[in-house]
Amino acid sequence: MTHAIEQEDRLRPYRPHPHTLMLMLRASAVDDGQGGPWLTLTRAHDNPAVFHHHIGLTAPTAYSTDRVTLCSGTELLGRFCSITHGVPADIIRPTGAELRALGDWCCERVKVELWDADVAAWVRWYMGPLAKDKRATEFGDAMSRVRSLRWLLAEAWLR
Repeated sequence: MTHAIEQEDRLRPYRPHPHTLMLMLRASAVDDGQGGPWLTLTRAHDNPAVFHHHIGLTAPTAYSTDRVTLCSGTELLGRFCSITHGVPADIIRPTGAELRALGDWCCERVKVELWDADVAAWVRWYMGPLAKDKRATEFGDAMSRVRSLRWLLAEAWLR
């Protein structure tokens, strides 16, 4: 008889809570003209091993050793549409698996583990041309999905 070995959840301290992601999804459905809101991860001042997630309405400045921007609302909503295989995505009742996939994507897209372990190496990776191109491509894909979703939501509202 074999037993599956549970893998350690390496993203647990960094992954946003499901209710935070649900708030971001719903807030992102409305176009603010700036791509917001933004989800950031911040170290606690009294204990650097503890992290807090914040949703901000203004674009954050560049990263720091205490804060990293995980994603914008447009990127998150576009990724959600991708996970749910198209538009219209059900932003009212996302499943637990979808929220977990979104949380993992938020952490993996900016390599938050590397940021936590070695900020200098993270900066070299984050500012690299391949990473910038990948983020720009992701943003363009997200914008097209979000535009379609917002259009469908507006049509449904007008009916």
